[in-house]
Amino acid sequence: MEIRKANYDEIKSWVDHELQVNTEEKRPAFADRRLRKISFAMYDDQGKIIGGAAAEFHWNALHVSLLAVSEANRIKGVGTKLIERIEQEARAHHCDMVLLETMSYQAPLFYQKLGFQVIGRIGDYPGKGECQYILQKML
Repeated sequence: MEIRKANYDEIKSWVDHELQVNTEEKRPAFADRRLRKISFAMYDDQGKIIGGAAAEFHWNALHVSLLAVSEANRIKGVGTKLIERIEQEARAHHCDMVLLETMSYQAPLFYQKLGFQVIGRIGDYPGKGECQYILQKML
């Protein structure tokens, strides 16, 4: 046996298949591992994007993978409206929760003000003195 570098896409596909088979065998109720994507954008009066969010449905959760608001439009409710829209979509799809990650230098307090709870923390990531927060909001 030996370990060698391999094609990323090929190995990712192989691992995904193996995980799918394992899930089907051990937890048939969770066998649907298809990623269902959704995104929202806020536009200004000229049709320019001023905020956006991308999320993926995972079983009983909607995971917000990305959210950003242009600097000129921060603290104007754009981020709050995007999160509210995401929560609305999550409820419409019978999700129990919304999940997301944020860095200590980004917006942990913003999400906490919107009712998210810190459920995990990775220290010294992405560098010394910083951390990544994992947050959850039960619906």
